[in-house]
Amino acid sequence: MSLRAAGKEVSEAKKLRVVIAGGGVGGLVTAKSLSKLPNVEVTVLEQASAFARFGGPIQMASNALSTIRAIDEPLFGELMKRFTFTGNRKNGLVDALRTEWYCPFDAMKSSAQAFQLPYTGVVDRPDLQEILLDSLPEGTVQNGKKVASYEKLPDFQGVKINLEDGETVEADVLLGADGIWSATRAQMWNEDKKGPNSGCSYSGYIVFAGETVYQPEDYFEVGYKVYMGPKQYFVTSDVGRGRIQWYAFVGVPESVQIPAKSEDKKSFVRKRFWGWSQQILDLLEATPAAVIEDRSLYDRPPSFFKSWADGPVALMGDACHPMMPNLGQGGCQAMEDGYVLTQKLRAITNTSQVPAALEEYYSERILRTAAVQFLSRIASDLLLDTFTFPWKPEEGLASPHGQGRGDFSYAPVVVNYLRYLLPGIFTAQFSFLYSFHPHEWGSQAEVDKLVAEVAERGKNDAHEAWSKRQEAVERGEQDDTGSGVPSFFAKVASTA
Repeated sequence: MSLRAAGKEVSEAKKLRVVIAGGGVGGLVTAKSLSKLPNVEVTVLEQASAFARFGGPIQMASNALSTIRAIDEPLFGELMKRFTFTGNRKNGLVDALRTEWYCPFDAMKSSAQAFQLPYTGVVDRPDLQEILLDSLPEGTVQNGKKVASYEKLPDFQGVKINLEDGETVEADVLLGADGIWSATRAQMWNEDKKGPNSGCSYSGYIVFAGETVYQPEDYFEVGYKVYMGPKQYFVTSDVGRGRIQWYAFVGVPESVQIPAKSEDKKSFVRKRFWGWSQQILDLLEATPAAVIEDRSLYDRPPSFFKSWADGPVALMGDACHPMMPNLGQGGCQAMEDGYVLTQKLRAITNTSQVPAALEEYYSERILRTAAVQFLSRIASDLLLDTFTFPWKPEEGLASPHGQGRGDFSYAPVVVNYLRYLLPGIFTAQFSFLYSFHPHEWGSQAEVDKLVAEVAERGKNDAHEAWSKRQEAVERGEQDDTGSGVPSFFAKVASTA
C-alpha cells in the first residue's frame, strides 16, 4: 500500500489557483501582479455587485510608483496619463495662525532624488480602479461574491472558501484583502470582525474631507500644506484638473455626535477652524456642502505575535496593518504587499510549499509595515497632541493674536524651536519610506522628463476647469450640489 504524496504539482499546465478576497486597490494591484506569472491563475472575489466610481483622490508615494512600474510598465504608463505630481513642489507644515510656512518637507523631493525615483503625487481612486480593471484578464474579477469564512483542506490540497450567499470556491491560496473589518482576519485570529473584540480601536480622531474646483494663487507652486494648530490640523492638496482636496483632522471623543446633514458638517468644520488662516476659511466657503463627508479613524497595533499566514491563507493591506492616513501610506503598503507576495509565489512548484512561502512573506513585511504604522501614528499624535500655534520671538512675550494663540508659554516656545529638528527627522522618514523601490529609474533626467510631461498636461487641465467654472458662475449656472464628486469614504458595498 503506497502513501499518497502530499500536495499538488504546480506548473504552467497545472496552475496555482489564487483567490483574493476584496477588490480594493491592494487586491487589484496584487491580482495584476500575480496575473503575469505563467504558473498562477488568479481570481478576485468582490462583494459589490458592480464596480462604480467611488472614493476621493489617493496619494501614491515614490515607493508605490516604483512598485507599480516594477509590476507592469504599460500599467504605469496609463497611470501617468491620470497622475498629478506634488512631491516636486513646495510641501510642508504651515503656521495656521499667521499663514506662513513653518517647516517645508524638502525631503519629499531630495529623498526621491537620492533613489532616482519619481515624486509622490495623487490620482483619483476611480481612475486608478478603472486602469487596474482594464489591465486584468477578462473574468479575473467576480462581483457580488463576499467571503464569509474558509476551511483549510488536508495534505496541502488548498482551501475551501465559503461565500455569504452559500456558494463555495476551492483554491490553493486565499489572500485576505478585505479591509480593516476583514472576515478573513477575524477567523484567522479568532476575533470579532468589528467592535471591542476586533483588535481595532478608535483613534480619537475624525477626519472630514471635501474637494472643489479652486484657484489659489500658489496652485502650481505648492503640492500640499498642513495647517497646524492646537488639537487639530487642516490639509490641502492639488489633486489635478484645477481641484483642491482638503482633509480636516479633529480630536473628537467617541461619544460626541457628529452632524448628519451636509450643511451642518460644513458648519461644524467652519466653527472648528474659525480664527485660523483665511486660506482655510475661503476654501471651505468654496466647497459645496454636499461633498463634505466624515470618517472615524481606527487602527490596530502591529501583529508581532500573530502571523498573517495560516497555511494556505494570508492577509494583506488594511486587513492586517491598517494605519493612520497622515503619511498617505495605507494603499502604498498594500501595493508593496502584493509585489512581495508575487515574488514568494512565483517559485512555487508544489502546493506543499505554499505555507512556508506565505510565512516568509509575513516575516519579510512585518517589520517594515510596523515601522510605517508607528510613523503614521506618531505623525498623527504629534500634530494633534503636541503642535500648537508657535511663539515668535519678534512678537515679544505677549502675542498680538491673543492669549493662548502663540504667546510666550511652554508649548508654543517648544514648537517654535522644534522646527530646527524636524528637517532631519523628515529626511530620515521619507528616505525610509522610499527605500522600498523595486524599480529604479535610469537617471534623474528620465524622471524630470516624465514630471515635465505630466505637469504640462496638468496646467492645461487646470486652466480648462477654472474657465468652465468661471463661465458657469457668470451664467448663474454653477452647480454647487457636488454631484460630480465621488464619495470620499463610501464603501464598495454601497455601490451595489
